[in-house]
Amino acid sequence: MTVRISIWDRAAILGLGAAGGILSFDALQQMAAAIHVRDNLVWLFPLVIDGFIAYSVRALVVLRDAHFAARLYVWALFSTATSTSIWANGLHAVRLNQQNPVGAGLHLGDATVGVLSTIAPLALAGAVHLYILIARRSTTDHARTVVPARTGSGPNTDDTDEALLVAQDAVQNAGRVNRRLVRSALRAQHIKISNERLGIVLQTLRDESDGSNTRSQP
Repeated sequence: MTVRISIWDRAAILGLGAAGGILSFDALQQMAAAIHVRDNLVWLFPLVIDGFIAYSVRALVVLRDAHFAARLYVWALFSTATSTSIWANGLHAVRLNQQNPVGAGLHLGDATVGVLSTIAPLALAGAVHLYILIARRSTTDHARTVVPARTGSGPNTDDTDEALLVAQDAVQNAGRVNRRLVRSALRAQHIKISNERLGIVLQTLRDESDGSNTRSQP
């Protein structure tokens, strides 16, 4: 069954990501002031840290078939930025909590305050990841209608269809779906397609592979 991704789904995820980013931005901006960053530059500190989190999530999805060294590098950037943001948000909340007098309204323990303060940066990373997954699912649904499965009913003139046929043969012989493998097979057949079309072909192959594995299970 095709799942339709509505504009409200996208708006909800963007709203959640924006809310998490703003909350984290406020805390990190105060931390920048605490480490004596100039007043007119404090906004750059959260932008760099949370910006790395957001873009690293996209890079992890885009480079999921890249060399191990490239994926390790992106994971290192993502882990460092996320850990820094979580630690800074937690430290900011705990220090302010320690400065507030007990009895002035609701007062939580330092551990509780520290844990709750990490929700903002995690919400930002999670929202970006969800948005990418939704966008990729939408592309996959489009590919299922635009790129037909191999039927052997005759020649295809569409570049994507021809690329899919070549890629299916390469994947069947290798027993796995791999971006480098598909690129090499297409290059050997002198087929040139854009990165967007290549992504559609790869996602179609993964869906076919997942479907075959599901049918083969008892």
